Amino acid sequence: MSEGPDIGHMSSRKPSGIAAAWRAFGPVLAGMLTLAVAVPAPAAAAGFQRMVIAPGCYALAPGKSLEVPAYCLDQSMAPPASGAILANAPQSFGATLVKTAAGGGLTLQAALEQRLLQVEGAGSDARVSLRNLTESPLEICVTTPTVIMANGNYAIGDLPKLYEQIVSILAPPGPAFKEVAPNAEEKQLDEHARRQQALWDAVNAANSRNAEEEAYKTLSHRILFGTVDDPDAAGASGSPHDRGKCSGQSNSVEICTSN
Repeated sequence: MSEGPDIGHMSSRKPSGIAAAWRAFGPVLAGMLTLAVAVPAPAAAAGFQRMVIAPGCYALAPGKSLEVPAYCLDQSMAPPASGAILANAPQSFGATLVKTAAGGGLTLQAALEQRLLQVEGAGSDARVSLRNLTESPLEICVTTPTVIMANGNYAIGDLPKLYEQIVSILAPPGPAFKEVAPNAEEKQLDEHARRQQALWDAVNAANSRNAEEEAYKTLSHRILFGTVDDPDAAGASGSPHDRGKCSGQSNSVEICTSN
């Protein structure tokens, strides 16, 4: 019968270089990740939230405006103030057709750039305002949820992974929801609030994942390729590391102390 391992002998072995690296940097990594995840930076760069116009078709008389249902994406930021201009509608994140009296059809971004239409904040996270800038009627059909934001606010790095989820959350309700009832308006408000919270949860979760991934990348790069792996790099005090104080083998990460 073979004898079991000598626990006392095993516990006295010198830890490997990787184990020593983890002991040295593990608490730092945990602290950095906790900080990064606890305070995820919103993806938006401007002073107010990015908005999503809900699907629907609207007719706008010449020179008139209309408030339409919308949702916001950045929970920690204020909604666009009433009259704030939202002039950036990335074409990859929505489908909206603007029809003119002449019968032509334009994307929302093209209509904004040609000054046919203006999208404005309504001082609410539940609506935006569509303003007809022409002397002819306009028809606006939002066929899929359309992201709209301030001109120059091009923070869309999180949207490619999020957009399908946004579309799913804002999918049209079933026939039962559309049933006319005494409390129909109340049901609509409840449904809007539910969807709004679902959008915030999705964006916040994505920001947390991004912050965690960036923290891992940054610290991993420092451990593997930064000063801890550079024999000529100076320590915190400005003096070169003493390689005699390094732990680990030649084929492992080596951690050096500066004193």
